[in-house]
Amino acid sequence: MTQLTVTIRGHLLPDDTTQAAELLFRLGWSAKVDPEATERRLRGATWFALAVVDRRVVGFVRALSDGIAVTYIAELGVAPEVRRRGIGSLLLSAAVAEFRETVVHADASLRTLPVVARAGIVPRSLDIVECASRQRQ
Repeated sequence: MTQLTVTIRGHLLPDDTTQAAELLFRLGWSAKVDPEATERRLRGATWFALAVVDRRVVGFVRALSDGIAVTYIAELGVAPEVRRRGIGSLLLSAAVAEFRETVVHADASLRTLPVVARAGIVPRSLDIVECASRQRQ
């Protein structure tokens, strides 16, 4: 496996929104490639970071926070072709560092729990039921 040089950055360059929109579409999180909606999605977060390899957006994290007590990792996405290379962990670690004065919450499946735990976000209870107002389409 080839070593990747990953840059984590919290600002958008001109082509980033198109690349992030393509990634959202590939992940099945968007019905179409929509750079304008993707820019609103990123800028609408309290904080976001992109993972970039060779000038290509390969991952992102979005966090929502009150900046005092609570931060929620709203989304974490990594391109399938570069998964299991530490990119998700780098993104989560950047978010935890950014919001170190708050308690950081994140949803995790059994498959993604080790990634979340490596960033210091550990289960507080196993009897929580996920609730949502609607399914993402």
